[in-house]
Amino acid sequence: MPTIVPFGPQHPILVEPIRYLLALEEETVVGVEYEIGYLHKGLEKAMENDYIKDIYFAERVCGICSMVHSTTFVNAVEKLAGIEVPERVKFIRTILLELERLHSHMLWLGIVADSIGFQNLFMLCWRDRELIMDILESLTGNRIHFSMNTVGGLRKDISEKGIRFMLGNLDRFALSVRKIENSLYNDLTVLKRLRGVAYLTREDCKRYGVVGPNARASGYSNDSRMDGYEAYEMIDFSPILKAGGDNLDRVVIRMDEVLQSIGLIRECVRLLPDGEIGEKYKRGVEGETFFRCEAPRGELFYYVRGNGSKKLERVKIRTPTLANLAMMEKVMIGLEFANVPATALFFDPCMSCQDR
Repeated sequence: MPTIVPFGPQHPILVEPIRYLLALEEETVVGVEYEIGYLHKGLEKAMENDYIKDIYFAERVCGICSMVHSTTFVNAVEKLAGIEVPERVKFIRTILLELERLHSHMLWLGIVADSIGFQNLFMLCWRDRELIMDILESLTGNRIHFSMNTVGGLRKDISEKGIRFMLGNLDRFALSVRKIENSLYNDLTVLKRLRGVAYLTREDCKRYGVVGPNARASGYSNDSRMDGYEAYEMIDFSPILKAGGDNLDRVVIRMDEVLQSIGLIRECVRLLPDGEIGEKYKRGVEGETFFRCEAPRGELFYYVRGNGSKKLERVKIRTPTLANLAMMEKVMIGLEFANVPATALFFDPCMSCQDR
């Protein structure tokens, strides 16, 4: 008979409250069940409200992904209202979305490094992440909840001084990332802990609906930015893909995406047009629609329904964590128990987004 071992929701490694029930035969996982819902906040119900007030709720679904949540929501409302925002707004939103991807990926890498005992790398990642947080503070006035989006545009513009500060910090950040890459890819302990562990094929990703870097690490091209929202339709780039499908490639894909995001931000600055930052929209919206954006963890989906007033009837959110949790059983079965904590983090779960 297998031994049932509870893992979470409170555990030194798990930064997110999720509970796994692991069936073990000796040290090998032979069965997995998981429980969610420890952070349910009722935000979808709260968003049956004035759509301007709903931006406040959308930003607080997740502290790490507040910009992409508010961007997805306002795009859905703007689509429903038939609003076309100025090009300057699109480029500024894209800059902030990519900065958010940088700080999310570096936070993730630091936590993963801590889970495998690489404390020096953990410190380096979080030190360099502060450069990105300083940029966000200089551009928006805030480090986490930026409060930049509104329906029809932005609440405020970004300054030339802020842009110069951003470009200088990005240069320093890129140099540090290169050094971190060298530490990662030349450390035999890291390679032995990650290579060939938690293998997931491209077909598995399609079958389970895996999204984001986890899918792209297995060669499955799944990137909502290719739909061409905001300024992405005006920038030439392609999703980064890897074929290994193991924990090592999940690190490599995010490190490569960090460097790609730096390039996208610089390109947005080069192409940033002059102009207005939009007009405040205060009329009611009617009908239903949805919108998708690429959060740092993968596809984020918002469904919005209005009845002609400023108060929305329904807002439904589908987060990338929900999509990625489905394949945890597939990934964990066959793992040695010692690899479970790191693997649980490698798929970058966010229970604040998931449970809402």
